[in-house]
Amino acid sequence: MESGIADGILIVSFEDADGNLYEENIAIQVEIAGTVSIEQNAETEEMNTETEQSSFPTVPVVIGAAAVVAIAAVLIIAKKRRSNAAK
Repeated sequence: MESGIADGILIVSFEDADGNLYEENIAIQVEIAGTVSIEQNAETEEMNTETEQSSFPTVPVVIGAAAVVAIAAVLIIAKKRRSNAAK
């Protein structure tokens, strides 16, 4: 498909906490702007890969910081319990 408007139906099925099944059909209309050539797509993927490799690893840093805070909290609580037990 080159470009233009495409019609379709989005079917959403779900179950509530009681086990009742529901289904809704939602008519949708999507405007397709155009196509991307294989060369353009390859260049975009290459640029995304370079960006991902050079970005700061926030997830491991956040996990590490959370682990340090959790260990510190456990040590503080254990120390307070020992000092209260000694009294």
